[in-house]
Amino acid sequence: MNPPLPPEKLIHYTNAKVAASILLNKELWLSNARDMNDISEIEHGWRILETNSGIARAIDKFGLRENLESWENDFMQNTFFSCFSQFKGDHEERDGRLSMWRGYGGEHPVGIIFNTQVLQGLLGHSVHSFRLDKVSYDQNEQRDKVLAAVDVHAPTTEKDPIKIMDALQPIFYQLPFFTKHPGFEEEQEWRLLYNTYHDTDKVAPFEPTITNEWMLDDEANPIRRVAKLKLTKIRDPEAANPINDGDSRDLIPEIIIGPMPEYNQCKIAKTLQNIADDSVFNNIIINRSQIPYRNRSNRAR
Repeated sequence: MNPPLPPEKLIHYTNAKVAASILLNKELWLSNARDMNDISEIEHGWRILETNSGIARAIDKFGLRENLESWENDFMQNTFFSCFSQFKGDHEERDGRLSMWRGYGGEHPVGIIFNTQVLQGLLGHSVHSFRLDKVSYDQNEQRDKVLAAVDVHAPTTEKDPIKIMDALQPIFYQLPFFTKHPGFEEEQEWRLLYNTYHDTDKVAPFEPTITNEWMLDDEANPIRRVAKLKLTKIRDPEAANPINDGDSRDLIPEIIIGPMPEYNQCKIAKTLQNIADDSVFNNIIINRSQIPYRNRSNRAR
């Protein structure tokens, strides 16, 4: 089953420091699955896969339990994410979503809007290594897809667990990595996923592919394993043609500065505008969210 087509624009909620880093370094950091802030959400998907009675019976029937556990460890180690959100209306395209500003932006929230068509072009010829897909909040639907896939593929693979796992890999991927608890549905999340296991030719637009770095955050964080996606054309050193397509100048049409004191909002808007004007990205519009700022310490209880 093909993933749904992404909307024309997706917004990446972050903070001002990370936004500046993305513009200056022309790269987007993808966090390793084990290091994500919402690792419990991924574990939630694995629990469904491992404990649902119908799926568990199918896994045990075809002797997949051991293979599944090994596959889980390998893919958690070699899978990297960046998260985006889909707009739910015109007001969000102007001002963003308050819960996302509060949840992901810290004291200086910023939303970077990406042109998804350009983004997909920049993912390069190694599209098998990437997946840009919508998160599902319907656990029953995802469970039924797994069961249906087992019924379809298992009889055609001579009950060989390795062959069955290879056939079921895409749908097994869906449940842990693209399923979240229904309580998060308001996030309307899309995930860009990169897997080194699939990038056998190492042609993905990463430079370097994997590195250990401090996360550029306003808070002290432990060292995390990240993948740095270059947001420009990358050329194969052994070939004349670029390994990816699209024009990165049109990748980021707009940036929204989230709710904060007006002085800070204006200062960050001006700083990011100066960085954008000197960057490879073309004519980025900087807008300020008009959602009223409410100091957390002054919120009524």
